[in-house]
Amino acid sequence: MSWLVWVSFVALFIGLWHEVNRFPITNKSILKLSEKLDELEAENRLLQNKVESLSEESIAFQ
Repeated sequence: MSWLVWVSFVALFIGLWHEVNRFPITNKSILKLSEKLDELEAENRLLQNKVESLSEESIAFQ
């Protein structure tokens, strides 16, 4: 890799580190987004199970 790519990666890392450490609200919002994503994934699995059971029930009635 060229030195320009390495400098870009270092600058990106420093920028992310600065955002997370200097601004606690950013860190909290990232954690909240992660928690919300976990909740949505759990809800999605639950809905998938319900759809599958309804599909099986509809097939049984036919």
